[in-house]
Formats: sequence, C-alpha cells, structure tokens
Amino acid sequence: MSRHQLEASQPGSELSDSLHPNGPHSTFGGLEENADQLRKRLGIPDLTTRTGLKKVHLDFDDCSHRLDECYASALANSDTTTAMLVCIIWTKIAADALLHEQLLCAGLITKLIPLLGMPRAGGLAENLFHFLIYKAGYKPAESAFELCRHNPAVLKTLRDHPGDQQIADFTIRTLAHGTLYTVSSQGPSDASIVDAIALKEVLSSLLGTLRDPGYLLEKTLELAMTILAKAPPVCPKESRLKDIPSLLAYYSALTRSRHFGARCNGALALLRLARIELDQAGNVDFEAQNRATAPSDRSAQRISCNHDQLLAGFPEDLQCLMETYGVDSCETVVEARRSSTVESALVQFREDNDARALGRCLAEHLQHSEFIVNPNDDSSDASGSGLKLTDVLESCIQSLSQSGSSEDLDAAAILELHSLLLKKQFQRALDRAEDELGRNPELGYARYAYCLALLDFFLRPRAINTALASNDLTPFLRRRLLFEAVKLLGEQGCWMLWEDGLATDEVTGPATAHFKEAIEKAELYLEMAPPDARQRSTVLNWYIVVRIVAESLDIHNDLSDYEPLLEQLRIAERFDEIRQDPPAKCDIQLAREWLFENYSDGTILEWERLTVRLGQMAVGSTSASSSSSKSRASAGFVRSSVEKYGQDEIESVLVVQKLNCVVEEVFALWKRVLLQSILPEVTLAQAQGILPKGTADIWADAS
Repeated sequence: MSRHQLEASQPGSELSDSLHPNGPHSTFGGLEENADQLRKRLGIPDLTTRTGLKKVHLDFDDCSHRLDECYASALANSDTTTAMLVCIIWTKIAADALLHEQLLCAGLITKLIPLLGMPRAGGLAENLFHFLIYKAGYKPAESAFELCRHNPAVLKTLRDHPGDQQIADFTIRTLAHGTLYTVSSQGPSDASIVDAIALKEVLSSLLGTLRDPGYLLEKTLELAMTILAKAPPVCPKESRLKDIPSLLAYYSALTRSRHFGARCNGALALLRLARIELDQAGNVDFEAQNRATAPSDRSAQRISCNHDQLLAGFPEDLQCLMETYGVDSCETVVEARRSSTVESALVQFREDNDARALGRCLAEHLQHSEFIVNPNDDSSDASGSGLKLTDVLESCIQSLSQSGSSEDLDAAAILELHSLLLKKQFQRALDRAEDELGRNPELGYARYAYCLALLDFFLRPRAINTALASNDLTPFLRRRLLFEAVKLLGEQGCWMLWEDGLATDEVTGPATAHFKEAIEKAELYLEMAPPDARQRSTVLNWYIVVRIVAESLDIHNDLSDYEPLLEQLRIAERFDEIRQDPPAKCDIQLAREWLFENYSDGTILEWERLTVRLGQMAVGSTSASSSSSKSRASAGFVRSSVEKYGQDEIESVLVVQKLNCVVEEVFALWKRVLLQSILPEVTLAQAQGILPKGTADIWADAS
C-alpha cells in the first residue's frame, strides 16, 4: 500500500491528471493539419509511422537543424503561428522515447521558453513541457530537473508581463510541472539542488504575485499556492527557505482566511517547516522529546525530596495550582516517588539479584509515570551497580515469563512491549499486543502499546477510541493516548486538504470531523490532566492551532478569545522550565509561535487581498468526492509518517497491517457466501423439525 500511495502522491501525478486530462494533443486548436503541411515542406519524415520516426532518428541532426532554422526565423519575424506549428511538430517527435531524449539534449526547453510570453503560443509550450515530463517511461525526473534549471527564465517572463492573466497561467503552470516533480515528497537531498533550480527566487516571485491575486485564474492561484505549500517544508534546513521574506507571514495569513483548505495548508506547512527547523523529522512519538534514560540532575535531586521539598521547588502560584488539583496526583510528585522506588529496587537487585521483583517494579512504574527504560542504551543503571540496562531489562522479562502467574506474565508483557516500541519494531509490538490482549483483555498497557504500534491512517484513530472507551487504562496511560489522539487528529485533518486547493463541502466534511474530535480530546485532556502534566503545553499548542484552523476568523479579528488559553500555555511552559533544563521545544510549539508572531506584528494584513479572494473561492466552490479526500489524506499521512519513522519501516509495517485487513475482509466474505449457500438446507431442516424454529432466521442474519 505505502509504495503505491507514495508514488501516487507525487506532485507530478496530480498535475498530469488535473491539468491535461486530454493528453498532449488537446491544445493544438485545429493547427495539426497546418503543422503537417509545414513538416512536409521542411522535408521531415512522416511522424505517424514507425518508419518515419526511425528516419528522423537516423537523420536527427539535419531534421533538428531545419526545424531550428524555421523556428528562429518565425520568432525573429514575430510569426507566432509558424512558431506554434514547429512546436506541434516537436511534440509529435517527442512521442518517441529515443527522439524525446535527443530533443532534450538539443536544448528544446531553452528554445520553448520564449513562447511562454506569447498569449497564443504559450499554451502549446506549457503543454509540451508537461508532455516531456509526464510521458511514461521517458525519464521524468531528468526532464523535470532540466525544466527547473530554466526557472529564472520562466520567472523573467512572469515579471515582464505584470497583470497578464494568460502569461501568468502559462508560467505558473510551467513552474509547477518542473518544481513540484523535482521537489518531491521526500525533498531534495541537499541544499545545492535548491540553488540549482532557483527555488528561493521561485517562491519569492510567487509570493509577490499572490499579494495582488485579483487577475489570476482560480486554477493558476491554486497552483501557485500548491508550490508554496509543498516545496519549503521538504527542503533541507541548510537551504533556509523559512527565511524568505514574508513566507511565514503568508502561511500565517492563510490560517486566517475563510477558505478551509487554505487554512489547513498554512497550518501544516508551518508544522512541517518547524520539524525541519528543529531537526525533528526522525523523532518517534513514543519517546518523550529530549529526555535521556537516566534522570537529569534536577530530576535526580527531586527523587530524594520529600513532599514539602518537592513543592518548594515551584513558585507560590504554581504550588497553589498543584494543591488545588491534589499534590499527590501531580506528575512531578508521582514521578519522583516512583523513580525513588525504582532506584531502591535497582539497589536491591544488585544485592539479591531478584529480577522478578525488579521487573514488577518497573512494569508498575511504566503504567503510572513518564519513565523510559531504553533497551537501546548500553549505559549502566543509576544505582551505581555497573549493570547494563539492556541486560537488566532482558533478565527481568525472562524471570517474569518463567514465573507463570498471571500478574508476572502481565508485567513481562509490559516490559517487552515497552522495549519493542522504543526499538521501533512496530509490527512485532502489534502482534505481541494482540497476543496479550487475547490472553488478558484487561491489560491496559497492551491496548496502549497496540495503539502506538498501529501506523495505519484509518485504523489508529479507531484503536485509540476503543482503548479510551475501556476501563483498563491507568490515568497516566489514558492521558498519553488522549495526547496522541490530539496530535494525530489535528495533523490528519490538515492532510485531508493538503492535496486539494479547493475546499468543498464534501471534502471538508471529514476534515471538520477530525478537528472537532481533536478539540474534544484536547478539552478532555486539559480537564483531567494535572497542571504540571508533561504533555500539557503540547496539547495546548495543538488545541490553539486546531481551533484557529477549524474556526473561520476574519483577518481583522483580534485574538482576545485565545488569551485565556495563552495564559494556560504560559503556566504550562513554566512547569516545563522547572522540570527540565533547558526546556525542549517541539514542532507544534514553534509553529504556533510563528503564527502569533505574525498575528501580533500585523504582517498578515499585507495578504488581505489574497484572503478576500480565497473567501470568494470557498463560497463558490463546487462539490467533490469525499472518498478522494480520504485517499489523499492517507497518502499524505504516509508521507508524514515516513518523515518520522523512515520509509522502509513504514512500508514493511503498513504492508503487513493492510494484509491483515485484507485477510479479515476475505474471510468475512467467504463466511457470508458459505452461510448463504447452505441457508436453503437449514430452512428445509427447520421445516422438517430437524432443527428448532428460528434457526433459519438466525442463520440468515449471520449471513
């Protein structure tokens, strides 16, 4: 599934289908007969036969020279029609694989660029650019990159014709063909590619064009926004695209428009840029960010503190919040006490080598507090025993498994699931969690691990909801799943409109539902979590951003409604500062900060014309298929997951998970067919008294 989705999600695939559904000859406009006459006059062989194309290949230099001379003469004499006829001939020649490559080597793209500035001929040139890139099997990547190398010339054409609707359409489509293919979902491998295709100049020019978009066609506007949305968030940090003047202000302005799709694109672009800026593309959600296995110095000091000493580490106003909630239930206190218990257990283990007792202690701790027993860490445990944590953990799992008691088997499962998740062995964790739930359906940690190991776009939210509906989770695990749900639903909602420039009712419906659920989950988390909860600030950041995207706000509206939430966020960040030194900044936090920086300094007001135009587009949009939006969202979230976990891991896990779903569907279908096939015999047996009355009805319902 994932490989096909990733290929289908390449920008080139979308443009190929949406911009030129009728193929490369759809814009010849009745000139094909005249082009054939010119071909004959120039002595070019018949291009509709294999024999003719073979002759052109054998005598390519001479044929190319004749076409070049005719084309150059037409341009010199402002003979647009003849230039168009030569372009048509080139298009037919390019249909052959070998000739296609020879045309590129002969500088065809350079020759075509001047046509983009001609209202009559620009469409043919742009159509041929499309054909050169997207013709199957014709090295599209090389063709796209060659076109991108001419981006400065295309931009010059755009600048030389300000306010010209047709020229803007031709040039922006051309930029989209090459740039979106070259800057794929995985992005360029290094910053030199960004410079080679003049991406900074492309983005700056498009930003300038979008400041006054009144003359642009709707599709042209959408393509310009697509380039701005998709290119920067996948390029290397070293390219510093976020520093392009007004780029962040543009994304922020999109979140204040009345166009739902634009708000989603703006928020997601900021989120992905933040990940690049923080070098967090490889982070795994299960791991607490910037936390090592061993406690920090400040955490180690808190472990040995009593109740009063723990509170003394917080300012008076924060102490009041903790006392109001209940100090004994606050995460700082729970973590300190349980960490102290673990440290004592490690010391005891050094003395008596009782791995079973230590394993029970660790398993209990993992269900109630943020504590990572990292099997990838070869350092010694904090008790000073010199024991490797990896060896200690394996010894605990083995000892508990051999015990045979239900409680010890649960503890062994918890430690093993924890280990598999941290090793990113998601499929093994998924299988193990399923086995454990079969053995003990009330093992809450198995439900928790199952949700984190399940990477499928559609299945994971349902799994989280199922887990949250059970009574088997500890408050800590419940909060962690709510935290995961808020992030997942918020990002999924944005992905649903990432591929689509127009937000129609049917397309926005699923996204709106995701945002609504994300808001509900965030409110539930904030209601039940202690004031010092580790994920509280992240949930608040997501809550604020999701509300901004979900609510249609006028660009002139102030943000006073968000001030209470911002105050809660400031309090949560103060707890973060006290808990860890220095506090770790995460992607959604940086994205939210960028948003409010541009809100507060008024820079988004320069985009008022664009937001007004987008509002008009949203009102006048036509209906579309909601199933296609789910497909795009799935492809988009696969790309997002690839950024976090790596493509090989995602592909292998998703293939297995999807295969399991297919097997279940096939089995269910086979079951229905079998039941239906023997239903007549069951009915007859009931009539003869062999089977009791009502059996046939039950059988029919089952089928």
